[in-house]
Amino acid sequence: MYENSLSLILFLLTVLTLAGQIVVGRHEFNDELADYGRSPLSLPAYLTSDHCIEAIFENGEGELLQMGLYVLLTVSLVQKGSSESKSLSEPEEGDRVPSAKRRGASWPVQQGKWHLKLYQNSLSIVYFLLFGLSFWLHAIGGVKQYNVEQALMGKNPDADAYAIHGDERILISVAAKLAE
Repeated sequence: MYENSLSLILFLLTVLTLAGQIVVGRHEFNDELADYGRSPLSLPAYLTSDHCIEAIFENGEGELLQMGLYVLLTVSLVQKGSSESKSLSEPEEGDRVPSAKRRGASWPVQQGKWHLKLYQNSLSIVYFLLFGLSFWLHAIGGVKQYNVEQALMGKNPDADAYAIHGDERILISVAAKLAE
């Protein structure tokens, strides 16, 4: 357990944060439903609701974009005094050119070419793929939640992502995420 304590604590904090978001989100959504004279959702029903999906992936989207950019930019940029930054004056072990002849070289290093390039950029690629997935799920959940809100107000609930892409609430949401 000691050897994996960082992973365990981060996993626990993630689960607790997600649970808190679900509890608060359910309470908020049930309050909104009550305002329209609708019955509250049970926890299992809320977990599969568009409100829950949109909220979770909206938060994940921002975090994944930030971490992806952080990983990508810390490879080439430096910051004086930062422990995460490369040295301003001395080359570091991670800066050396990978050599297939080096003892213990990993398979992508031995293969070279695109295998090596993919391996060298794998963390950034994963973050941006997860960001894309979160962005897509946020958009899908947002459109469906928008339709739920329209139905609650007695309006036409048949919007799709193309029909509401100009909705200023969505533009404000995206701008707020980029400003974080």
